[in-house]
Amino acid sequence: MSKRRSSFKKSLFNRYFAICSGVILATIALMGGLIIGFSASYFKNSNQKTLKKTAEQAVQVTLSSMEKYNYKMIPSGTLQFGYGIIAKANDTTVFLTDLDGKTLVCTDNGVCNHKVYTVPESAMKTAISGEFTETGSLGGIYDGNYYTVGVPVQHGGATLAVIFISAQANDVWYYIMDLMDIIFFCALIATVLSSVVVYFVTNKLTSPLRTMAAATKSFSAGDFSVRVPVEGEDEIAQLAMAFNHMADSIRENIEKLENFTGAFAHELKTPLTSIIGYSEMMNTMELEPEERRVCAEFINRQGKRLESLSKKMLMLSGISHQKIDFQSFRVRRLFEEMADICKLSLQQKNITLHCKGEDCSVNGDFELAVSLLVNLVDNARKAVEPGGRISVTGTLLRDRKKLRSYRITVSDNGCGIPESEVSKITQAFYMVDKSRARREGGAGLGLALCAEI
Repeated sequence: MSKRRSSFKKSLFNRYFAICSGVILATIALMGGLIIGFSASYFKNSNQKTLKKTAEQAVQVTLSSMEKYNYKMIPSGTLQFGYGIIAKANDTTVFLTDLDGKTLVCTDNGVCNHKVYTVPESAMKTAISGEFTETGSLGGIYDGNYYTVGVPVQHGGATLAVIFISAQANDVWYYIMDLMDIIFFCALIATVLSSVVVYFVTNKLTSPLRTMAAATKSFSAGDFSVRVPVEGEDEIAQLAMAFNHMADSIRENIEKLENFTGAFAHELKTPLTSIIGYSEMMNTMELEPEERRVCAEFINRQGKRLESLSKKMLMLSGISHQKIDFQSFRVRRLFEEMADICKLSLQQKNITLHCKGEDCSVNGDFELAVSLLVNLVDNARKAVEPGGRISVTGTLLRDRKKLRSYRITVSDNGCGIPESEVSKITQAFYMVDKSRARREGGAGLGLALCAEI
C-alpha cells in the first residue's frame, strides 16, 4: 500500500498537475497584488490631486479675505466661514498656519489638535518652498493616516502663511479590503475552473505515457504483441511511434533468436545422433575391421562438422565485439593465404581455383578479410560438382574524386541459387539445399559470417 502511495505521489500526472496549479495560483496572486498596488497608488494620487485643487481654492479665499485688510491682518472669522464651506464640500479638514507652523484657523469642530501641536519644521519648509504632500500623521497631529497637502499663501513675492488640507486615508484601506474580497472570489472561481481544465488536460497528456508504461510491463512479462496507439503528430505521438518501432524490432530479433536457437539445436542433433548411434554400435556389436573403419570415419567426419560449427558460431557471436585493426596488406598475400587454406578441400573434389587481379595495397583487417574470402570460396565449393571451377577476381576501382576501392568477386560454374532464395542466404543456418549442404559438411553459417564481416 505504501509503495502505491509513493508511486502515486511521484507520478508524472501529479507532478504536472501540481506544477500547473501552482503556476496558476502564483499568477493569480501576482495579478491580485499588482491590481491592489496600482489601485492604492491611483487612489492616493487621485486624492492628493483633489486636495491640491481644494488647497488652491482655500488660497484664493484667504487672499480675498486679506485683501480688505491690505494683507496685514488675517480675519479669522471670515476665513473660518469660507474654509468651512470648502471642508464640508470635500469632506476635508482645512487649517491655516503661520510661518512657524502654529495653527491660526482650523475647521475642526471639537478638539483641534492643530492648535495643540505645531506642524513639523521639515513640513513647513517644504510647503513654503512650493508644495508639501504626505500620507501619515503629520508629525503626530493625527492619530491615524491622513492625506495632507500644504501650499503657501503668497502675495507680492512674500509668503504670508501656509494652508494645509487633510483627508482621512482609511477610505483607501476599506477600498483595498473590498478589492481583496473581489479578487479572492474571482481567484477562487478561476482556481476551481483552471484546476478542472488542468486535470483533464494533464490526464489527456499523460494517458499515452501510462499506456506505454503498461505496454512495457507486458513486454517484461513476455507479451511482445502489445502496441501503443498513435494519435496526432506531436512529441508524444513521435515517442509512441518510436516505442512501436522498438517493439517491432525486439519482436523481430526475438523471433530470429528463437529460429536461430531452433536451427542450431537441429544442426547439433543430427551429427550427435549419428555419433551416439555409431559409437553404441561399435561398443555393442561385433563388427568386421572394415565396418569399424567406416564407423570411425563417419564419427570423425561428424565430429569435424561439430568442430566447424562451433568455430563459426564463436566467430559469428564475437565478430560484432571484435576490435577492427586496419592495416595495409597486399592483395596477392590475401589470395595466397586463402588458396593455401582451401587447397585440400578443393583437391578432394578436383575443383580448379583461378585467382587473378590487380595487385596493390589495401587497408583492412587481414584476418577478417581471409575469413571472408575463405567462406565465400568454401560456399562456392559446396555448390560445384567434382571437376568444377571457381574464379576469384580482384579489380581496383576509381571514382571521379580519385578515391580508390578494391572489389573481389567469387564466381563458380555450380548449380547456382534460385532468385527467390537470394535474400535469405545470409540468415544463420539457412540452406537452399539442406541435404547437399550437410553432405558437404555445411551448417548454413558461412554466408551469415560473411555478412557480419
